[in-house]
Order: sequence, then C-alpha cells, then structure tokens
Amino acid sequence: MDHAFSWLDLQTLGSITTWNIFYNGLDANSRSSLDGAAGGVLMNRTYEDAYELIENMVMNSCKWPNVQFAYG
Repeated sequence: MDHAFSWLDLQTLGSITTWNIFYNGLDANSRSSLDGAAGGVLMNRTYEDAYELIENMVMNSCKWPNVQFAYG
C-alpha cells in the first residue's frame, strides 16, 4: 500500500483521472473487449465517445442475458 501512495505522490496534479483508474483497473479480458469494441484503444477516444460505447454495450448485454452452462 505504501508503494501505491509513493507512486501517487510522484504524479502531476490532475494527471490521474477517474477514467484512467477505471480503465487500468479492468482485467485483461474486459480491457480487450472494450478496446475491440472501440476499434482500437478505448483510451484514444474522447470521454464522451467512450462513455457512449460502454453505455451501448451495457444496454446490449441487458437485452441478451449471458447464460452459462455447467458441464460435468
């Protein structure tokens, strides 16, 4: 935990946004899915475009529930 605070203290004020924390906090599969849906790296899009893309993905997943089957 101390390393995280040390790293945070070294950052320029305002350089770390909630958006960066959200994106970098995703696991590799989620980040890859978002980047693929964005047609490249999601972070290269504007905040508004990225928000709309994520909102559309959420709406689509609500329409098509994810059913998982257990085999065995």
